Amino acid sequence: MADEAQTLPNGTSTDQSVPISERAVRRQKLSLVLEIEKKAQIANAVCWLMMVFAVFQLDDPNAFAIPLLSRFIASPLTHFSFKRARATLAAGGTGSEAIRPVAVALVVGGASWASMLPPLFDVSLNHPAALLIFGALVAGITIIVSMLAPVPILALTFAVGFQVTATALLFLDPPDSHDWGSLMAIDALFLVFLAYAFAATNRQEETARTLVTNRMLTQRLEASLREVEQLAYRDHLTGLMNRRSFFRFAEKLDPDRTRHVLTIDLDHFKAINDTFGHATGDLVLERVGAALRDVVSGLDGDDHCAARTGGEEFVMILDIDDMERTASVAEQIRFAIAGLSAGMPHAELKTSASIGVGEWAARDDLDEVLARADRATYRAKAAGRNRVERAAA
Repeated sequence: MADEAQTLPNGTSTDQSVPISERAVRRQKLSLVLEIEKKAQIANAVCWLMMVFAVFQLDDPNAFAIPLLSRFIASPLTHFSFKRARATLAAGGTGSEAIRPVAVALVVGGASWASMLPPLFDVSLNHPAALLIFGALVAGITIIVSMLAPVPILALTFAVGFQVTATALLFLDPPDSHDWGSLMAIDALFLVFLAYAFAATNRQEETARTLVTNRMLTQRLEASLREVEQLAYRDHLTGLMNRRSFFRFAEKLDPDRTRHVLTIDLDHFKAINDTFGHATGDLVLERVGAALRDVVSGLDGDDHCAARTGGEEFVMILDIDDMERTASVAEQIRFAIAGLSAGMPHAELKTSASIGVGEWAARDDLDEVLARADRATYRAKAAGRNRVERAAA
């Protein structure tokens, strides 16, 4: 079902910015049922032990041997199917994949509860032990139906297993009128349990919708926080560091190492904007950013960075102490930027950059290093552009 805006049961309206998927709500309700089942294990065990205790107080406890054994087998089988369903959901499986093994186990579970009826009909409910068995039977069915009601297909599956088995057992053992009357009474009581459980699922529905809504809001908040962080520390167009994050990065570097700094200025960038439009200019900047990232990713070590510090101005820190090797990387960058024009939508558009290389010696002030590299960049432009110049020591 397509996602669409919903009105929450508590009256809160969600607009299109926070859509609620009905499939997600159904999945959440199934998840809640599966989690509740873990806590119902003790109650089921208590019901079974009550029955065992009561059976041994009767004159003919052997009549209940098979029903008690069937309950003993069905309970762990059901628990295993629920555990498997929880694992399926946790692994990202669909609700249908999770429900299938549970539905099969619930048919067996319903049948095992129904198997208690024939021997119980042969015992007078005036006997305290028989009354205890009947009470445990009612309590167990009530717990199961109430637990399954938020996912109707599961509750109905259990009901079918119970009803079909109860009817079949009475046909196999020709009943008297009392047995049929008792079965009808049990059926009526069972239907009351189902009706009440389904009527009481509004709270689970509200809880599921609230959980889904909160999860989606959390995801949107996390995405917004990532976006804010991106805007605070990254240039929105190129994806490189911005000026602020560049200096924060530089502050964390070991001050006793010698590195090199590159200042990069695109040639004739204003003419590109004026001639081909700002959209093309933005495309040039995006591709320059990608080229610088490619260079950084190809270098050994982690203490390299590239940043956009102005309109067409870029700066890089290379964790390389050798000037000749740094100059070689600068030439690699110059060739990469010059080659960007081949993939541009305008054949006559040419891209190039003037690059200044400055040595950042141990304990040098970064601003002074940048100033020296900038002066080298200006010399590259004055000498004809599309060049690499080294800053004076």
